[in-house]
Amino acid sequence: MTLKFKNYHDKALHFAFLIKDEASAGAIFRYVDPWNYYFVEIDSKSVAFGKMIMGTTLILNKLEHLLEMNKWYRFTLVVHGAFFYLYRKNEDSPK
Repeated sequence: MTLKFKNYHDKALHFAFLIKDEASAGAIFRYVDPWNYYFVEIDSKSVAFGKMIMGTTLILNKLEHLLEMNKWYRFTLVVHGAFFYLYRKNEDSPK
């Protein structure tokens, strides 16, 4: 993960969002350049882990689920070595 031009490895990223429509949200990690990185993408129907390799998208794992509209969701993305974990916690409002 790179924040303000500093590199971080094996960290956790906490984020929250409100499902308002069919749009998606997510995070990019292990970013090398615009054509090479890993990502997690979340929408109202699924969660997908993937990677961009030389500009080609490869979905590594996809889990179908249903998130309720007009509800806040909190996620934690943990990147540890070659393993990635995504945890979800339902909330009435972001904290």
